[in-house]
Formats: sequence, C-alpha cells, structure tokens
Amino acid sequence: MSTGGGADKSGGGGGGAVKTPSDFLKSIRGRPVVVKLNSGVDYRVEYKPGTTNVVADALSRRDEHLAKALALSAPQFSLFDELRHEVLTSPELTAIRDDIAKGSKPLAWAFTDGLITFKGRIFVSASSPSLPAILELAHGLGHEGTQKTLSRLRADFHLARDRAVVQEHARACFTCQQNKTEHLQPAGLLQSLPVPSAVWADIAMDFVEGLPRVHGKTVILTVVDRFSKFAHFIPLAHPYTATSVAAAFFAEIVRLHGVPASIVSDRDPVFTSTFWRELFRLAGVRLNLSSAFHPQSDGQSEVTNKIIAMYLRCLTGDRPRHWLRWLPWVEYCYNTSYQSSLRTSPFRVVYGREPPTLRAYEPGSTRLPAVQQAMQDRDEFLREIRDRLEQAQQTHKSAYDGKHRALEFSVGD
Repeated sequence: MSTGGGADKSGGGGGGAVKTPSDFLKSIRGRPVVVKLNSGVDYRVEYKPGTTNVVADALSRRDEHLAKALALSAPQFSLFDELRHEVLTSPELTAIRDDIAKGSKPLAWAFTDGLITFKGRIFVSASSPSLPAILELAHGLGHEGTQKTLSRLRADFHLARDRAVVQEHARACFTCQQNKTEHLQPAGLLQSLPVPSAVWADIAMDFVEGLPRVHGKTVILTVVDRFSKFAHFIPLAHPYTATSVAAAFFAEIVRLHGVPASIVSDRDPVFTSTFWRELFRLAGVRLNLSSAFHPQSDGQSEVTNKIIAMYLRCLTGDRPRHWLRWLPWVEYCYNTSYQSSLRTSPFRVVYGREPPTLRAYEPGSTRLPAVQQAMQDRDEFLREIRDRLEQAQQTHKSAYDGKHRALEFSVGD
C-alpha cells in the first residue's frame, strides 16, 4: 500500500475505487491510498463513513479477474493417479489388463487411459489401498444408507461384492453411529409382575378423563382385580385430589372387598402424593408405581380403559352426555364378558357361578307404569345397541371390500 500521488494509475487493466469505513484511513483520508494487486491493476482506496455505507453487498463485487485468482491455487486430486499406479504394480490388476489386451475378457471390460473399466466404470479390486478413500467419497457426502451409497458408488466405480463392502463401511462409520437414529427393536425384555394368587389381593388403578360433564362428573376411576379381572368403575368430579380419591376408594372398594395387599398404578400426582403414600403405608398396602414412560407396567388398567371407552361409545352413541347413566351397565357388561386369559368371565371367578340372564320384557307382564317404562327403555336401548353394532360392521366391511375383489365359485369348480 502506498500513500503518494500515484492515485488512479492503472497497470494495464483499468482501475477502480475501493470504499471502506476503516478507522486506519480516517487519519489519512486527505491523501489518496493506492493498493497495487498482483493482477497489475491499481485500486484507489477511499474512506466512506459507516453511516453512509448502507447495505454493502458482497455479491455485487465484480469478478472480472476471478479466473486469474483461481489460477493461483487449484485442488490436486491424486486418486486416479493412484489407481493407475495400482494397475502397474498389482499382480491381480496386471493379469486383468493382459487378459483384456488378449481379448479373453468379455466386451464389457476395457483398458482406457491407464485404468481398467467395466461397463464404463472404473474397476477397483477388493485389496486396493484406495478403496477406503473411494468408499468415504461415496458415503461421506451425506452419510446416507446402503442403497443410496451404492447408487453413488456404482455411478463411477465397479467392485466385487460392493453391497457387503458398503454395508460394512456404513456400520463402522463413526459419524453415522454417533448421529443417526437407531432402527432397532427397543432394548430390554418385559419384566412381568408376579401373578396374584387370591381374589382382590392385588389390584390396578387408573383414571379415564376428558368425559362430558354430567352432574359434575368428568372422570372415571377404574379399579381392576389383577387375579379375576373383575372391575369397578367409579365416577369422580374434576378436579380431584388424593383425599377425594382415597375416600371414593374406601367407600366403593374396601367396603366390598377389604384392603388389598398391593396396588399397581402409574405416576399420577395423586398416586405419588405424600398423603396417598402415608395412608397406604399405615394400611400395610404395597404401592407399585410404573416406570416413567413405560405404561406396560400398568397394562391391566390401560387395557381396561380402552374397553371402557369402547363400551361407552357403543352404549351412548350420539348421546355422549348419557355416559353416567349407562356406566353401571358398562361395569356389568365388562364383568360378565368372556376373558381369553381366564377362559371364563370375571363374574364366575369371583362368585363361582354364571351371571343371571336378563329376561326379555313381555308387554302386559306388569301393572306398574314405572316398571313397564323402565323395561321398555331397556329393550329400546338394546335395539339401538344392535343397530350401532350393525352400522359399525358395515363400515368395517366397506373398508375391507374396498381393497379386495369379488370372487364367486360354483359347484364343481
């Protein structure tokens, strides 16, 4: 950089001005500053205050001498030179080259520009010292999977057992192991809870929330006996507390079946509260809480919740605010239904007999209008349930038939 009177001199390619807010130039802004580049062009450096140098866009700079700048340095890629050297020194590649020259190799093989090619792609032997660099070239671009890496590799190179080689390279890639998502099965086997040996000695508890508010009730507390699968469904008001849940538990469960030996539940704030823990510690009840993010531990109550939701959808249908009215029927249907794990119904396990059958109402069999109305409502309700089940069956049939074709057979086919 010079500060003499040589401003605006051009050394053969024209000149220009470079404007800058540099603090260094403030002290000499009265005198022109000239920068002479290797390209032979002189540029006059002018000071421009930063407040007036608005939106300096680097993309607007002229690139007339870009070719000269790029000519100063260029990357040197020696991979093909190394492959050519291997053809001269490797006995395997030399034999292949000689076979190509003799014409004993198929037409797909060729020797071009010092390289052995197969179908226009450069042949690389499995023992080539350049193989790791070639694999990294194909895989390291985006650290993609086997298929995509193979596609990039096969575009220019040919090697035997390329899929196995690429798979082994991808498995050993540190970047992939550190950053990619695992597509393996979850680790850890299921640790089952001990199987109970008595009725209502070991129970599971959970909540079903988000129901329409009816008489202040929006929550169902489900309590299931892990031995017999017998369940009680207790409606609760929201918000509920550990005190209100404990009161409902003792009123509806302990009153009928006594104090259990253990309770399995999730980590709801009610079940982890100090009040709940201390209350059942004094009662001698062992609390088994499921692990975080592992609802399988409380699988019995989770499955029961799904069944409750299914029953309520079938029973209430387009009248969701009637769920509280039909909740006792839901409990009766659940406890009298066949359980595949028991090979019988929970009702029979607990009481030792089959549940009583519901007689169909015959008009005129009672003289009390209230009883007659109740029985007629029950029969109407059962007819609606049948209609809803048929509607659901038709919906599933339509979805299934949409992916299948009709096929009929005649006798003798």
